[in-house]
Amino acid sequence: MEFFKKIKSIFSPRYTLHLDETCLETLNLEMYRLKVYGGHGHVEADYHKILNTPGMCTDISPKDLIKIAIHNYQRKQVQKKIYICEIMRDRQYKIFLNGQIRVLSGKKLMNDKTLLDRLRSADISMVAYQEGFSYCREAGFSENESAEVAGEKILYLRR
Repeated sequence: MEFFKKIKSIFSPRYTLHLDETCLETLNLEMYRLKVYGGHGHVEADYHKILNTPGMCTDISPKDLIKIAIHNYQRKQVQKKIYICEIMRDRQYKIFLNGQIRVLSGKKLMNDKTLLDRLRSADISMVAYQEGFSYCREAGFSENESAEVAGEKILYLRR
């Protein structure tokens, strides 16, 4: 009997769930498809379900657990990034922030120091340049208008 137990332990795998290469994204959750050993079925679970289900971590191959953990870490790093997706009219910017796209004006963006710390330096310099250029342009127009009003009061003397 021990001989048959040893042979059975050799040919039966220790881990019954193996990661399929497909990863399904639904409602900001990434579902991992796990193949069941010895059958044609699949088990779908997200990262938190894999960690919180008592026997699931012991059923999944350690190499697959490492792949899942690395994939989840990389996904979180992408969501932490802030970058400008689109430049809109009137100095409005579409910003990718915490996995969502928000629209902010240039002034709000330049006044928010927490966003500036997480934003790329190229995006900061672009927004600062455009805000400064438009501010100087508006200031120039207001000076020209006041010069025209003041020009009406100037009297030219003839000799």
